[in-house]
Order: sequence, then structure tokens, then C-alpha cells
Amino acid sequence: MKKFLFLFFDKTPPSSGIRYLSASLDTDFVPDHKKQGKFASYFLLKGDEINGRNWGVTSESIPANISTFIGKPLVATGNKFVKDSPYGVQFLHPSITHFLERSPELVSGLNPENINHILSFQDKFKIGTIEDVFFNTNKQLWNAVVRIADNIEASDLPPFCSPALYQLDMTESEGNITQWTGLHLAALDQRPAYGNIALLHGTCNGTTDYCTTQFAGNENTLKTDVMKIATMLSTENRNVDKVNLGKRKRINGRY
Repeated sequence: MKKFLFLFFDKTPPSSGIRYLSASLDTDFVPDHKKQGKFASYFLLKGDEINGRNWGVTSESIPANISTFIGKPLVATGNKFVKDSPYGVQFLHPSITHFLERSPELVSGLNPENINHILSFQDKFKIGTIEDVFFNTNKQLWNAVVRIADNIEASDLPPFCSPALYQLDMTESEGNITQWTGLHLAALDQRPAYGNIALLHGTCNGTTDYCTTQFAGNENTLKTDVMKIATMLSTENRNVDKVNLGKRKRINGRY
């Protein structure tokens, strides 16, 4: 009983404020530490824009398809990131087609038209994973929030990027693609097909939600933006041109 009274009537004066003082800027407790990580924001896609490879997707198609990039990799083919990379120092899109004639042993049994083979091959060059996307209303373009692999330093990331997608309807004009799914985002050291908008915008340490908010400047992320944009844009595309499939090579992958 004496111990109880001693503890209850402690001589410490009543608290008039917070007494626990610390000098760390990180104050948020995250129960699941796995949600913490290193993140980067890269350009991902812009609608109604014909890029340097002469293809483009319609703005109307993006809200329905942009989430297919989530879970897909940020890739880098240069041996700075991938030891013994068959690309050497070059930063390109990983493509089965690159090796079909010159080094077929590297892609033995892989079909450049098979999406599962494409996904499997590109994973050899993975340095991060796209965990979220958001729409920049000022620049009218979509950005990716990428979780960087633990063994990659954010300061080493290449400054440019380029998206790759898989065209689902080969009767559509390459300049007005509406049916597509995301494949990957490639980190490049030069010459992105989307020009000077295809950039690394910043890096962040924290959770996916925290870093997405920082990158987006407190704008809404994918779920709200898709609803907002979908109401602004028509889902009908009356400008799809028909093409003669016999006059061009039938390769679905676009990058």
C-alpha cells in the first residue's frame, strides 16, 4: 500500500505540456515497417501525344488503363544496375526482339509477341516497382510513384524515362491507341521518346501514401483522379483510324 501511495502522489509537478522532447524530424510511427521505403517519381504517360517512336494513346483511354502499370517494374538495362547485363552500358527498353538474331541463346524459347514472355524477360532488369500513379493537372500528364529496390541508391537513378505498353487491338492506328496495358517504365540516360517531359521528378523516403502525397503536391491520387477525369472525358473515340495490317510488322509491344 505504501508503494501505491508513493507512486500516486509523486512529487513531479503536474504536466503543463509535452515533456518528451526529441530532435528527429520523423515522428510518424508505422506499425508495418515494410511499408517504409525509398521512392521516386517519374513521368509515366501523356494522352493525345505522338511520341518520337510515332505512337500514342488517347486521353480517353488512360483512366481505364493506367492502373495496369501498378505492380509493373521500373527497369534499367545498363550494367551499372544489372551485373553482366547483355546490354553493357546502354540503357534501353528490355526487348526479346533485340537478341533474336544476334544472341538467340539469351532469349531461347521466348516469343516476343507473348505478353507473359515479355513480362518474364523484363523482370531481369527490375530496379523498382510502380506502386501508385497520379495525374498532374497543371502539366496534364501522368506520373508514376516507384518503390526503389533496396540495393539501388536514389541518387544513382537515371534522369530520363520511357513507358512501354502492349497494344491489345492491332486494328487501331498507332497514333490513337485505346486498347492497351502497361508493361514497364524504363529508366534512360538520354533520348526519351516523349522528350523533355519524360523526367525523374524527385525522390522520397517514407510510405507509399506519404511519398505519393509529397510528389503530387497534395493532389488526389489515382482513385479520385480516375473518377474526376472520367467524367470530363468521353469514353467514345470517333477518331480511330483503320490500318492495313499487311503493311506493317505485327508487334504489339510499344515503347
